Amino acid sequence: MDRVRRQLGLEQISFTSKETINIAVLDSGIAYHPDLQSSSVVFKDFVNRRNNYYDDNGHGTHVCGIIAGDGRLSQGRYRGIAPGVGLVVGKVLDRNGRGNFETLLESLNWVLEMSRKIKIHIINISIGMSEVKDRYMIDEIESLIDSTWKNGILIICAAGNTGPGTGTISPICYDHKIMAVGCNDGEYYKNSPLSCKNYSSCGYIHSIKPDLVAPGTEIMSCNYLFNHGKRGYDGKSNMPYIKKSGTSMATAIVSGCVALYFEKQGSCNPAQMQRKIQENCIDLGELRCKQGWGMINPLSLISENKKSH
Repeated sequence: MDRVRRQLGLEQISFTSKETINIAVLDSGIAYHPDLQSSSVVFKDFVNRRNNYYDDNGHGTHVCGIIAGDGRLSQGRYRGIAPGVGLVVGKVLDRNGRGNFETLLESLNWVLEMSRKIKIHIINISIGMSEVKDRYMIDEIESLIDSTWKNGILIICAAGNTGPGTGTISPICYDHKIMAVGCNDGEYYKNSPLSCKNYSSCGYIHSIKPDLVAPGTEIMSCNYLFNHGKRGYDGKSNMPYIKKSGTSMATAIVSGCVALYFEKQGSCNPAQMQRKIQENCIDLGELRCKQGWGMINPLSLISENKKSH
């Protein structure tokens, strides 16, 4: 995360909101981690129906750390984009990282219900979606996306990791009311086979989807196994941080940047927010179906003169 903050100019921006910004994270859950203790957490389990918050996969905890971790165990080095932002976490993925559309629909309904009690600014969906052939399911998803839009909630969704071929983007990302995020690390990992640019999902050749890209290769964030005495995929036990790559990580970075905008400039509706992000992206010279409008540019986005909305 230290590399990402330097790359995006985020070292010049602090998150000091007195009015809580809340981000709903639909993922594998959230585990206890010291870096996430400054965030308020609302949790609901749509997989195992447990009451206390947990994460038996690790993906969700890593995503939450990118968004909201305060980096206390690294003296701030691996802090997230918007430390301490409120988290409304829906566990929709099982321990193997698998989910289904029924669970996603249920969780979106829950977020809408929660938004009547607390202000929710963003829904972060850092999970890829397969093709949906059930017309009823498609209608339900479109209806819920429309409802979140009308309720002033911006949905930011991972494009997926099945690229780089065209037409590989997660199908719900084609909805214009969803900000779809692909992965590109700019000059970092440019010639590396590990770069998530090599598998970031793309839209069709004449589409501007994904909407934008953000860094997503080897992002260091919270390890869900910390304090559990277990071993992570890198063979190290009890380490507070771990690296993960993919459009999921890029999506969390964009969600954090939007939270920073809301803290500095105040709320605006999803259509306005989308337009502001697009207008401030950095064109990387890639095809639109790969980069959309370009790289997220939080420094330009957040420093624009405050306008009435």
